[in-house]
Amino acid sequence: LINKDKGFPKKFISKYFRAKADIKTYPIKVLISGQDSGGLGGAEKFIGDLAKYLTKKKVKVFFTAYANSLFTKKLKRMGFKVWEIPVRMDIIGDIKGLIKFFHFFPLTLLKDLNILSQFKKQGGDVVILTGISDKILLSPIAKLFSLTVVWIEFAPLASVFKRNGCTPKILYRLVKGTPDKVIVTTLNTKKHLIPETRISESKIRVI
Repeated sequence: LINKDKGFPKKFISKYFRAKADIKTYPIKVLISGQDSGGLGGAEKFIGDLAKYLTKKKVKVFFTAYANSLFTKKLKRMGFKVWEIPVRMDIIGDIKGLIKFFHFFPLTLLKDLNILSQFKKQGGDVVILTGISDKILLSPIAKLFSLTVVWIEFAPLASVFKRNGCTPKILYRLVKGTPDKVIVTTLNTKKHLIPETRISESKIRVI
């Protein structure tokens, strides 16, 4: 084409194709958290299926999860990279879980800082959080590293917000401004989520 089109500057064409070659493309890198997972239930199945779907779409998926959980073992069998934390952080369990959450908070905070730092250095883009403890712990750190934060909510939260003297509700609302998007699975969840959490409606997407 360059030879035939004498009226088109060869120098311009050469620079154009060099510029196109300089554009580096890479798969989106996503970190999904399962730090408050204690077993293999519906949420874990959903997260596993989501990871497989994203992988098929050429998204690079990483995980962070509680070291001794069945979920972590399953993820490793599936071939995913898992950054582990030594303690399960479950703020919506019983009173023992609440005490453990605050007792191990400094240790987990340092561990999560290291995990998200590594994720960022490896070209990380998005952090996906489903559990309440995960959202409270990881959302502020993710924003510190300028990562996109996506929350997924499956159901209204009124019942879990009442646990442990409403501590989950207080801490959740402290970080409600951190997600870039909040994905919900039904219009009913969205209807209840706005007054319960005070998350901006503009951030919520129903899928």
